Amino acid sequence: MHILTLPVEIQSHILSFLPWHDHFLTSTVCQLWNSILQRHSFRTKRHYNHSVPAGWDIVDHPYPVFDAVSPRVSQSLYTPTAAPNTHVLLEQAMLNLEIHSSGQTTICMRLPRELVTGTLTNHEVVRTDQGTADSAQYANFWNSQCPQENALIDITRSPLVRTDKLVFAIQESDSEEGIDTSSLQLPGLPDGARTLAFTIWDWNRSTGQFQSFGTVPSGLGVNDPQWCLKQWDWPRGSILGLVQTVREHLKTHVWCHAGVETCYVQVSGFNIYGETPGETVNVTIAAFPRAG
Repeated sequence: MHILTLPVEIQSHILSFLPWHDHFLTSTVCQLWNSILQRHSFRTKRHYNHSVPAGWDIVDHPYPVFDAVSPRVSQSLYTPTAAPNTHVLLEQAMLNLEIHSSGQTTICMRLPRELVTGTLTNHEVVRTDQGTADSAQYANFWNSQCPQENALIDITRSPLVRTDKLVFAIQESDSEEGIDTSSLQLPGLPDGARTLAFTIWDWNRSTGQFQSFGTVPSGLGVNDPQWCLKQWDWPRGSILGLVQTVREHLKTHVWCHAGVETCYVQVSGFNIYGETPGETVNVTIAAFPRAG
């Protein structure tokens, strides 16, 4: 019997044993599994829902993230806290992007390499030396961004990047699942826009090292608020919405100059171990120049 012929609730039960980071590729298997992984109980597994216990030594003993079906999950559905229930990709700086000047974008999830086994290896994003000077330079640039202990998994095609919110939010479908959303102890979402803070570095082809920008290609200084601080309502945005916002900002301030070909972007945000929500999502950009 094929797994897809089993009753839906049995398939849902089987999928409930997946580590949360396997949800992204699993959602691409079929529409049914995608819909299952967008259910309330699965969405909660991709968001933190309580703080690290008091007294936990986070320096020598990082709180578990990858060894369970959900990170830092309490025994109850929610634990009231001053911090919003934020998405793990941002909490752990696991969201990485490769954006070309054409707009072509690869959305990646950074994972510890020991977790990348089986079919996950088919989705690892690598950039290798193809025997040309330009590809060798880009391979060096790429490897400088991707430590050997980590791997980048391509999740661009996952429907979850379009539907997952950066801060957990109740959806109409939750009540359709029979969940009484009025009784959920969810902290309120922050009101108004929050800040995307941009930092940019330039890859020097001559030295094979990064150097700081004095001004971005649009002519603004790297500390000019018009470049480095962008207001966006990210608490209510999706992963894809964040990607599109970053891409538009690069189009305005970086792609306006023909000298930059590709940007590697790492996104991190919120207060990872704190009780209060962070005000800023940090966007760090490494710019790779065109040849010639």
